[in-house]
Amino acid sequence: MEIESLNSLHETNDSSIEISFLDNFCLKTEDIISYISDYFNKMIEQNKNKKHDKKFNKNDIFYAKSIPNLSLDQYLFRIKKYSDIEDFTLISAFIFIKRFIEKNKYLILKNNIFKIILASCSISIKFIEDLNYKNSYIAKIGGISLKDMNAIEYNFYILINFDLHLNENDFKDIEVQFLLHKDK
Repeated sequence: MEIESLNSLHETNDSSIEISFLDNFCLKTEDIISYISDYFNKMIEQNKNKKHDKKFNKNDIFYAKSIPNLSLDQYLFRIKKYSDIEDFTLISAFIFIKRFIEKNKYLILKNNIFKIILASCSISIKFIEDLNYKNSYIAKIGGISLKDMNAIEYNFYILINFDLHLNENDFKDIEVQFLLHKDK
């Protein structure tokens, strides 16, 4: 994946939603990103010795032959920097990924997590913040082509069965996990 500079490509509008039950949700962006990257790094480590079908990888829209020369937390910080994704939206993206994994019994590997994160963040931004980002811009953030961006976003929607509802309990569960992680 090629990651290029995006200093002149940032497009936003100021629309966002206020979620009253998150008023007391007091985690720093660094803590959220640390938790998410640690969570998926542990999952990748657990899955690296599991047998998986090589043919499946070739047909998996999320599988990348080459991965970014970034750690997961560096990749998440990149998405944060160039999309200005809100912490709430980043947590929503994490919830959507967990839902995606559960619904599909999906095996998370170092070769698919980057595209899964990018698709989920893109969907979360559109669903939660209602920003006017073009998929071409999000694709550049993630270092993939527009064609790949459109495909991963579409497939992510399909594979979670368009299940984008969020409720207070989703966030309370995540907050507890984040706080336990932070205290380690």
